[in-house]
Amino acid sequence: MMKKQTKQKPRYFPNNADLIRTSFSDEERIRIVNPDDFPLQEMLSITRLRDYVSMLGITDGQEIKRRTEMFRFLRKHPEIEGFLYSLRGYSLSIPINQQAFLDFFDPKNEHNPYWSILIEFVNFFKKYSDKPRCLAEFISKLEENFSLEELENDFGRKVSAEIQKSSMLTGLAKFRLSLSVENYEPEDLPAEKKKEPKLQVNVETPRRGSALEIEEVKGYQAFSFALSNFQPLKLPAWTGKWWAKLLGLKKIQKSRHERINAQRKQRAYKSMLFETFGDKETSFANELFSFLKSFFNDMVFPDNRENKDNPYAGLEQFLSERSVMVNGKLAFYFSKEGLRLQVVDFQLENYIEGVFPVPYTEVDNIVHDMNDVVRFSGFSKEESDFLVAGASSISKNWKNNLQRSNAAFLLLWLNHVNYDVFKPFTAESEFLKEKYQWVFLENIYNSPIFKDLHSQLTQYREFYVSGSNQLLQYLTINRKVVNFAKQFNCPTTVPEILDDDQHVVGFQNLLPMNMLIKQKQKEILGTKEAALPILINNFPQINGNIVFLTGFHGGGKTTAGQSALLMSYLALSGIPVWASSFKINRKTALGSIVSSEGAESTATVLLEKTNALVRTADELPNNQVLFFIDEIGKGTQEVAGIDLGLDLMETFTEKQISLLVNSQIIQLAELAQKHYGAICLKVNDKHQFVPGIADGGMDKLRKKTGINKYLKKSKVRLQ
Repeated sequence: MMKKQTKQKPRYFPNNADLIRTSFSDEERIRIVNPDDFPLQEMLSITRLRDYVSMLGITDGQEIKRRTEMFRFLRKHPEIEGFLYSLRGYSLSIPINQQAFLDFFDPKNEHNPYWSILIEFVNFFKKYSDKPRCLAEFISKLEENFSLEELENDFGRKVSAEIQKSSMLTGLAKFRLSLSVENYEPEDLPAEKKKEPKLQVNVETPRRGSALEIEEVKGYQAFSFALSNFQPLKLPAWTGKWWAKLLGLKKIQKSRHERINAQRKQRAYKSMLFETFGDKETSFANELFSFLKSFFNDMVFPDNRENKDNPYAGLEQFLSERSVMVNGKLAFYFSKEGLRLQVVDFQLENYIEGVFPVPYTEVDNIVHDMNDVVRFSGFSKEESDFLVAGASSISKNWKNNLQRSNAAFLLLWLNHVNYDVFKPFTAESEFLKEKYQWVFLENIYNSPIFKDLHSQLTQYREFYVSGSNQLLQYLTINRKVVNFAKQFNCPTTVPEILDDDQHVVGFQNLLPMNMLIKQKQKEILGTKEAALPILINNFPQINGNIVFLTGFHGGGKTTAGQSALLMSYLALSGIPVWASSFKINRKTALGSIVSSEGAESTATVLLEKTNALVRTADELPNNQVLFFIDEIGKGTQEVAGIDLGLDLMETFTEKQISLLVNSQIIQLAELAQKHYGAICLKVNDKHQFVPGIADGGMDKLRKKTGINKYLKKSKVRLQ
């Protein structure tokens, strides 16, 4: 028994290549505690990373590590950037217009443009053995499905055949023109000076201004499933039952379906009617104008003036002296053989008396069978009857109308000089090719025959485009980081993301981002007056302990604390940061308190912000939190402020929360070092952090400003 072949299931691809995630829910983002004290938007603005805010500050550890792995790979191989940008600008969608389709499926080429790019892309990245896992999987999936190329080539051949079969048009155009004979010299003119007479389509006419006018164009597209919305309604399965036949229900249902299908079919045929063809410069009517003008202007005839028995001498003399106006109809048919045209009606506007002594009986010899004109190949009888209903009336009344018309004499004369006005001729119509042959490609793609494969090919392209665009996104972010670093002569690095069981924030040569934000706010960023920032270095790791910053006013303590938080935010986005090294474990909350005046009292604002930090520390694992407190111990009363600072350090030390603080209160720093193991640093006169505790340098500042010479020293001092 022959095994039944099962139809191969189509291969579908995700729209996203999954090299980088760009969409995250609020629950997947780092919680920013006291966002007013965290100048995130200002940092994104000056670093030109604002466009990527939706993908920054995330808690997905796997995604963060995937990004850092990709950034390291792309930085290690700078040639990748040039390669990827060289492939930009190519349209990779399945073509929907003529030239693109012909270029895509040109059998002379080994690969079409899309597959040439894709094969080059895959071969380029296959040579790298150190590819990140996600990129290796992406390349592998592309290569595994290279067999789609042959399916696509076959698809192209079949679609091409279908478009040729489906894109037929037929119709009629009404035209109006004036004719005259030129080069009709007097009989006594010497033979050597005479020119051969020629029928001319006049450029100007006294009445209408244009010798040839296309007044109306109407026609129909050939009926095809791919070109219309007609789908017949099928009889339900129950009509095949014996009882349906017995009760006459099948007959009733069949009659109903035939009526509905007839209505649907009529609507489908009606939708195929076309009446206009664009503007004057590019329309089909304009092409018909050129075709007809060339058709008549190419007509020449022998000189009959010396023939004394010439029955048409009067007409020739008449046409040499004036024009005659003619109304006619032009039938056209467009198919894979090209555009075929044929004049099917030719009538004079006005009777011209006394110049046509030709018997009517000869008319039969010049009349064509209109059925040959209107029943072009490609239509069924039913379709043809419907499509050419208007033109068939011409066929029925043609001889009678012509015999009663002055045009008979003109036509007989043309026939006498061996010129057949009704002979069919062919022409090239770029307009029809562009508008009415290839415009149906999308419809054919979505027909039942091609829909499934077209869907596969489209998804495969989307998969590739998604991956290449995501790689370019990596490169764009990296370039922005590098360009910003060049302004300040600082290093950049891809952060090291530690495992979840670790508890570390460590960095060296960190860019003081907060200082640059303040410079930007003062509108001096990028000017010659802006000095290069001093990088923050020799900083200890923060691993569930307290780092206490002391030293003189304006030395960079607040800048260091906030810059550490801002750079942690970027590092936890998996993108390069401005430092020579940076390592951090996954964090889910970053919090800050910066000394500022609020709408309420200073103490109230301070306590509200402090409360937000404490609540967050209580809710989250200790290694997932990093806080910075500016001017810890500040309060309405110094003693109360110191007590609050000690309580905070007690709480956070017990929970092993990573805490970065600064203060001018030496006693508080000493207590933090003695009782809570805080690492104390002081800012020296070179704005560098070194081990130790220092006061705010008020004495130096007083001497520097010269205020002491105006002040008297009090004998009263706090103990």
